[in-house]
Amino acid sequence: KAQASDVRAVGRELGARYVLEGGIRKSASALRIHVQLVDAQTGAHVWAETYNRELDPSNVLAVQDDVTDCVVASVADTSGALVRSMAATVEEKPDAELTAADCILRHCRYQQRGTPDEHARVRSALESFVEREPGHAEVWACLGRLYVHEFGLGFNPRPEPLDRALRAAQRAVDLDPTSQHARNVIAQVHFF
Repeated sequence: KAQASDVRAVGRELGARYVLEGGIRKSASALRIHVQLVDAQTGAHVWAETYNRELDPSNVLAVQDDVTDCVVASVADTSGALVRSMAATVEEKPDAELTAADCILRHCRYQQRGTPDEHARVRSALESFVEREPGHAEVWACLGRLYVHEFGLGFNPRPEPLDRALRAAQRAVDLDPTSQHARNVIAQVHFF
């Protein structure tokens, strides 16, 4: 409270790549809440938003819940500011050096862009990854979704995209039966 901090120092102290910071101003029953996401390594602002709310003393927690939901949806969603920032850091990383998390970020970047060129690039990277390291459920689910897009969107089609999608999604479920992503891909395959 009422304290300026060096975000880079805070990031180092917490071992965090990103820092979410903010402030609150109150005037009568009006609240202005400012929140920003900062890259703790570079100090660059990734995202910022201001929320204006009326403060009802009997329902302070509702304001807190509302603003928290808005921040999480804007920052942490797969299309949110945090994922976009993280995905940009792996865009030029060579395919042979990708980790499972990098593959998922590449898939998220593809989902944001949705182009045939990006589809081909990410599909190739994910296929190479699962050949090297076949034990990552979420990567298999991402690959299954790319195969669904071959069929549904006509992106870079090869033979039997739905069969490949089903095999990839089933492999993901076998590796992690709780994977919502994998089950969603299986549902998409059956839909088509």
